[in-house]
Amino acid sequence: MLFTFLSFLALSAAAAGASATPTRTVALSSSHTLDLNPPADVVQQHLHLRVPVMPQVDHRDLTNAERIRAGLPLRKPARRRTVQGAHASASASPRPSSYAQSTVAVAAEPSATADVLTAKSKFRLTTRSTRGYLQMIDAETDAPIGFVHNNFNAYGEYGAMAGSDDRLVVSLNLDEATWIASSIMTVNGPDTNYPLLGAITGSSSTSMDLAAGSYNYAHVGGTQSIARNSAPSDGGNSFSAATGISETIESAIWTVDTSMGILTAHWTNSDLSKPTVYIGRAQESLILTGDTSAFENAFGPTQWITLVFLPM
Repeated sequence: MLFTFLSFLALSAAAAGASATPTRTVALSSSHTLDLNPPADVVQQHLHLRVPVMPQVDHRDLTNAERIRAGLPLRKPARRRTVQGAHASASASPRPSSYAQSTVAVAAEPSATADVLTAKSKFRLTTRSTRGYLQMIDAETDAPIGFVHNNFNAYGEYGAMAGSDDRLVVSLNLDEATWIASSIMTVNGPDTNYPLLGAITGSSSTSMDLAAGSYNYAHVGGTQSIARNSAPSDGGNSFSAATGISETIESAIWTVDTSMGILTAHWTNSDLSKPTVYIGRAQESLILTGDTSAFENAFGPTQWITLVFLPM
């Protein structure tokens, strides 16, 4: 009877465990630190399912001055073309040939070099300064790190670059973003399908919510648009396109301080609460989280950054 009773208890415990609410599982690296992204073979298995992409510069009509600032190749110069004037009659007074045949040419655009913003410089944005770059400043030392790159990594996430080549060019409505969370549109991004600089629920997060005491995070990547102040919702995004793993997104998440150009990221939790959000650089990716210590304990050393909008 004792054996039967103990066996019954064991079976009951197993049944209870099987009926418990499942939680998201996460992958551990060899150093027992959580990985921000799924294993590389997941991306490899999904390669044949990817939809062909078109970089934004292939169909955006940038001027040559903007292309110089963005480190892009110049547009081909316009061909010179001849416009024939009206034929003079036999009785008309003779006129110089330059009158009958004029040449029309498109003037070359002036070149421009973008000033690099340092942590100590100050400037004021105007409503005309809607295009610019995203510079990263070390939040602890105030030292410039580099710029947000204009390409995704293998997981469809934005990362950093040390120099000024291949910087991401973005467009921001400054009148709106000074007082309400707004979308940032990318101008020379890698995929026209995901034209917004948005946030994608972290694939190793335990839920969609960011909060103090939690290591949950969001990838910074390309997204489509969802309603402002919405909880994380289904929507097209670059991470899911690269990995085949469905994740929720938020798109209108940025405000800007026009006295310094500092961008603040915002996140709306599933209960519509709005946590304080920190921007970091970890495992070659840009992320958002609600607790820097909890995140580092889970994912390892992280460089916390201040993101600055640098007008063109």
